[in-house]
Amino acid sequence: MATLDFANLEQQSRGAYERTRLKRALRVLWVVVPVLLVSLCSCTTPHLSLGIGALLIAATVGFLWRGEALGRSVAPGLKAGIVAFSVPLAMHMLGYCCRYDIETITCVVAGVAAGAGVSFFASRVERDRSKLLLAGGVIAALTGSLGCVALGIGGSVGVVGGVMLVTVPFAAFSLARA
Repeated sequence: MATLDFANLEQQSRGAYERTRLKRALRVLWVVVPVLLVSLCSCTTPHLSLGIGALLIAATVGFLWRGEALGRSVAPGLKAGIVAFSVPLAMHMLGYCCRYDIETITCVVAGVAAGAGVSFFASRVERDRSKLLLAGGVIAALTGSLGCVALGIGGSVGVVGGVMLVTVPFAAFSLARA
């Protein structure tokens, strides 16, 4: 009669569980990679787009793999970040930024809008609100930065500043209320 090796069985089960979580987390690449490709095609500094894109891929996959509040922050962060990504690119393509020299202002406003989107989502969540705000803000800022990098490093700093301008105070308020 064969004896069951429960320790080995538990180790195999844990490995299968973690591989499945990682495979599910990698699905986010269907959203992130096209955003990165658009940034690469519209940017004059592809190494900066690749760097920010690598950080975004690591953050989204890592947060989804980890789960809990971090995992829940990815979808609202990406949704808000895509707005911050799209607005500066559209303004640049239409020629408004170049004509009126409003690159950084456009990115700051887009960042504030993205931060407000993440904050709105987090305000509807009952628990781990501050973690969701901060992690969602990171995802939104990185995603938005991919759009603003086409306008220069000032634009990327602007979108990050705009997102943090909204999400950090909301996260501090959430922690103070808890």
